[in-house]
Amino acid sequence: MSFLHDRPDAPDGRPNYERAFDWQPGIYAGWQTLSAAVRASLPPRLYELATLAAAVELRSSYCALAHSRQLIGLGMDGDAILAALRREGLSPLEAAAMDYASAIARDAASVEPEAVERLRDAGADEATVSALAATASLRCFFAKYLDAVGARPDPDYADLPPALTSALVLGRPIAAG
Repeated sequence: MSFLHDRPDAPDGRPNYERAFDWQPGIYAGWQTLSAAVRASLPPRLYELATLAAAVELRSSYCALAHSRQLIGLGMDGDAILAALRREGLSPLEAAAMDYASAIARDAASVEPEAVERLRDAGADEATVSALAATASLRCFFAKYLDAVGARPDPDYADLPPALTSALVLGRPIAAG
């Protein structure tokens, strides 16, 4: 599951990302609250696409697989998700949001005003821009924490389309079943 030892009182059947916070339940509770607020500030598909872009930039297999599964739940198939990674088949706002999230995850201090202007030109207001910044920034924390403690994607992610798992397992491999 991770480099950390499981708590002896930890119930079985929980996802690895949850178990990775067993020794820091307050941090996990704070993450859940903040994550819910950020998620509620964007349309679901836009949130998931921006999250996926940040996860890929961070080479977070776990987050990339998890948010691809969310996109599948929103009606995208594996081919559409792979196309989105190339910024194909997206609205101008979705493509700009993915690029912005990638840039934040790569090096937030290097994000230029032109990136925000591109979002505005695609129809984003200030609340959307700030929500996208929060989405990518929060993903940086979560993805880096999971990788830092060695949490691997749960075995059920191996059930995603093979081309998708091949493209998205960029860091830690999927845990054995």
